Order: sequence, then C-alpha cells, then structure tokens
Amino acid sequence: CTFCSQRLSTKANLKRHVKRCPKKEEVEPKENAEKVLDKDEVTSARARIKFVMGETTLQLGQKPSKPILKSMRFFSEKVEVDSKFLCFKHKESVLDGSEVASEFDGMVIDVQKI
Repeated sequence: CTFCSQRLSTKANLKRHVKRCPKKEEVEPKENAEKVLDKDEVTSARARIKFVMGETTLQLGQKPSKPILKSMRFFSEKVEVDSKFLCFKHKESVLDGSEVASEFDGMVIDVQKI
C-alpha cells in the first residue's frame, strides 16, 4: 500500500485495502513503497522440482505440502511415455510419488525408461 507500506500479494487485495486503509487520509503516498509482491515472490511459495530424462529437462512448480505424484504424471505426459514405464530417482532412491514436494524443492529428479 502506498499509504501504510503494507505488502499485499495481489492487485485485487491492494485495491480493496487502499479503499479501507486507515492511513489514507493522514499520510501522503510514499514514493518508494512496494505496491504488489513481484510475480517471483508470489510463485516462490511453490516447490520447484526439476525432472531430467536424457536431454529432456522440465521444471515444475507445485504446492509444497502436496505429494509429487501429480508432477510425475505431468512430466510423463510431456515426454509422451506412460508413467508406469518411467523410474523416478533422487540420489539413487526410487520415488513412488507419495513424497512431499517440499523435500525436493530446487532438487533434480532423474527419470529413466524401464
């Protein structure tokens, strides 16, 4: 908010806040106050997982508290191979998809055809 320097995550929240901001009438707008979080800051709340299969690399974002099974299936669709025929490994341990995405944030998962 340009009046109270509160950081808001979306433009809609900012617009709603500015209408009701208690400091709106008291203070002149601050020139260097941040209005809305950068897109990178908003998406950083997602776990970034990098899948590598040969020369094919795909980086996916997902909610950190969710299992990575959905990302594994999405990757298999992109490479046009059924997920049953792919082996997902991280540091030599085979993944079954029940692992939480936050464990692999910024990590590389190696994928091999079976």
